[in-house]
Amino acid sequence: MSPTARAAGRTIPVVLALLLGALLLLMSAGGAVPNVLASFSGNFTGETDLSTPRIPFIDSWAEIDPKGTEAAYSGVMISSPEPLTASRLLQSTTAGFESLIIIVGSLLVVLMAVSLLRGRGFSRLARFGLAALGLLIMVSAVVSPQLDALAVDIAATELGFRIFDPEVDTMMTESSPESVILTLWDPIWTLARIDFTALLLGAVISVLGFLVHDGVRLQRDTAGLV
Repeated sequence: MSPTARAAGRTIPVVLALLLGALLLLMSAGGAVPNVLASFSGNFTGETDLSTPRIPFIDSWAEIDPKGTEAAYSGVMISSPEPLTASRLLQSTTAGFESLIIIVGSLLVVLMAVSLLRGRGFSRLARFGLAALGLLIMVSAVVSPQLDALAVDIAATELGFRIFDPEVDTMMTESSPESVILTLWDPIWTLARIDFTALLLGAVISVLGFLVHDGVRLQRDTAGLV
């Protein structure tokens, strides 16, 4: 293969990565504000758990058709046109995390592609850029689900729903009232809400940044000895 063909084979993927990263960056940056402000338009919506006497005092709260399709209780959906500023702001924060991750990731692709096209190394950029991206993904995986839970807890309280009190509602009978369960501070549910797949992905991306930096430096040191 001629040097020209080899150079073209290296350049074309970099140019494609640059174009794709730039397109994704423009789309994510342009959609970030509408995505963040979407929580303030229309009804506030959120899902949480419900303490209800209908279970277990009835045989089943499931509807089953002859074909075997089943619909069963899974919680309660809260929807309200009320301002609920704090809850909507929390939901906007989680949406902001999502937009920021895409923006940082696409920007990193663009900067690395530009560095390659200019014939410059990007080991330091990869190190700190991937570390920042991975850390952002990890924070989002842990924090965003808790912010969503807090938003629903605040909304349920502000809207005046009866809140389940474990110290008072110790015995449930058929006449017990239904109550919304505030789930944020329950340790088991807090852990269950964490997106462990995203958490692991963020950790891998962060470690990859340091490996790329150290690998490039090791290659340079080795080439200098030859």
